[in-house]
Amino acid sequence: METNTNDPVRLLLTVPEAARALAIGRTTAYELIRAGELEVVHIGRCARVPLEAVQALVARRRAQGYRGGGFPASSAASQEQPER
Repeated sequence: METNTNDPVRLLLTVPEAARALAIGRTTAYELIRAGELEVVHIGRCARVPLEAVQALVARRRAQGYRGGGFPASSAASQEQPER
């Protein structure tokens, strides 16, 4: 496979492209956007994810030692459950 060195680097990705780059589903990508974990730029009616935002998400998760299982404790998705 040949690569063309004249191709410009893409600075903005569609949400599905960002999801593929992160190896997550499109719905999860939108959840990350809604939670403020993944930055989105609106150009007209189009939502685009900066390539730097994808890289920053990975860097933050690595620095936090995040291992999965939902969103970090700071998000609304993981509110404390009452004791049973």
